[in-house]
Amino acid sequence: MEGNGVVRYRCGLIVNLVTYWKDDHPRRRFWGCPLYPRDDRCRFFRWHDPDVCARAKAIIPGLLRRCNTNDEEIRQLKKKLFWTQIAAIVLAAMAFSSVI
Repeated sequence: MEGNGVVRYRCGLIVNLVTYWKDDHPRRRFWGCPLYPRDDRCRFFRWHDPDVCARAKAIIPGLLRRCNTNDEEIRQLKKKLFWTQIAAIVLAAMAFSSVI
């Protein structure tokens, strides 16, 4: 690591700080070479955070699934709201044009 917080590896590239979201290490960050996995000559990998406790490993994946489900439901509701608003505008325009 350089004095300014930049981490470089043998390949000379600045490594990325990435958050891992798989069930076995949820929310754990690691340093990894930007070339990997496209170019496996540089396989720099180092955990940045300590491992999470067993309880967090059991709870976090379920919470993430629930958040993803909620996000999808919100997307669907926004889509329904959009089309409901379009229908209301069309009906209002039709009603207004028949009055004139």
